[in-house]
Amino acid sequence: ILYMVFTFSKFVYKDLEEKRMVYIDRVTHEVLDCGKSYRVNNCEEEERLPALEEFCTSLEGCLRRDPWAEAVRSKILMTIFAENVNTFFDTLTLRAFACIALFLLICRLLLRWIR
Repeated sequence: ILYMVFTFSKFVYKDLEEKRMVYIDRVTHEVLDCGKSYRVNNCEEEERLPALEEFCTSLEGCLRRDPWAEAVRSKILMTIFAENVNTFFDTLTLRAFACIALFLLICRLLLRWIR
């Protein structure tokens, strides 16, 4: 049992790190795209047009993002959990739900009858 727990935790950790690196890469690319837009639109303080003030300010906020700080493990872990639960329930049909409900009902009735 200890081996199974260790193996399961190792797989969860590996999956978590892979998702975290994908998230970090995505945020890094978004920051690079913001930098490119910042330069293309001349958002430097000396060259900034008044009409682009709000847009340039949002790009500055984008440039200050830290991909490593945003990749919080608990957030990614909950995303992985939600994806797995959704995948599990998407594959179940109405017939499978009925069988599970019937099984649980029978188990409950048997437990009540045993007491």
